[in-house]
Amino acid sequence: QAGQAAEAARHLEQLEASARETYADVREAILALRSDTRERPLMDGLRDYVHRFGDLSGISAEFVVRGGPVPFSPEAELQLLRIVQESLANVRKHAQARRAEVSFSFEDGNCRLVVADDGRGFDPTHLSRGQWPHFGLRSMQERAASIGASFNLDARPGGGTRVIVDIPVKGGNGRP
Repeated sequence: QAGQAAEAARHLEQLEASARETYADVREAILALRSDTRERPLMDGLRDYVHRFGDLSGISAEFVVRGGPVPFSPEAELQLLRIVQESLANVRKHAQARRAEVSFSFEDGNCRLVVADDGRGFDPTHLSRGQWPHFGLRSMQERAASIGASFNLDARPGGGTRVIVDIPVKGGNGRP
């Protein structure tokens, strides 16, 4: 009977952990639904999103803008918002991070988005096709490509992770 009780306790702990993760996922989904940037400038909406992410996740989260922001097309704004959301979801779920930073740098007709964390990192060469976390990375890569941006991942075990998106600013209207 002692063995059955220990196994039942272990199953109960697993259920409790699963319930906590599901609760965090639901809170994150609600946060994402509230992140409609059409009502105000993208940088303002992202700043609020990053701060609310920090409040809800317990991860110290900063939002930084360097240089003068340029306007993006509505499609580019949506894709950048979704990339930030997916990146921060990965930080919460996988990184075991204490800190995260979302930064936009505008200079010389280009924009760079970086989402960085101080978490456990990982070796991206060990992600196999079809492995669960890989889908989120592929989605971010496709979102970046859809707006003419490049997507890079800088990660190593024990060294945190950086998602880097370089967005070209085309033409005189500054819209990619």
